Amino acid sequence: RIIFRSDQEPAIKDLKNVYKKVSVADCAMEETPVGDSKSAGSIENYIKQVQGMIRTYILAVESRLGAELPEDHALIPWIVKHAAASINRYQVGDDGFTPHRRLRGRNFRKEMLEIGEGVWYLKPKSKGVNKMASRWSTGIYLGVREESNEVIVGTELGVIKVRTIRRKGSKGE
Repeated sequence: RIIFRSDQEPAIKDLKNVYKKVSVADCAMEETPVGDSKSAGSIENYIKQVQGMIRTYILAVESRLGAELPEDHALIPWIVKHAAASINRYQVGDDGFTPHRRLRGRNFRKEMLEIGEGVWYLKPKSKGVNKMASRWSTGIYLGVREESNEVIVGTELGVIKVRTIRRKGSKGE
């Protein structure tokens, strides 16, 4: 049984109704009273935690770069996703489990780097292609894809998913 609880915003109500029509699961729809944010307390608390984590990550990136990130910077959406994923993977609840463990039955075990950190990545499908060329290239760490545990890396050509990365040395190799 799935319970969808939201405010009474028309767009979210429409989305819930569409899902209820196509879902094979037993769905119940709940709405919070208008103007009563306390009735969605755990959600409001989670939002505050994610916002705090986003601020922390932005300050960390700015400190590393020695410059301020504008609000429309391409890294901001990745920071938001990384902040929520970090809380889901590492914040232990009252039951002693993380949300990730409750959902997947095991703890998250992949190494996490700082968002925006420089990395070396093994180019996908590079084995045996050109034996004289390097199979490694450089990019920036953007997170881990939850569905496949692939690492998301930003490169000069765009964003790619890879299996293997290595941290760059402190001198920026």
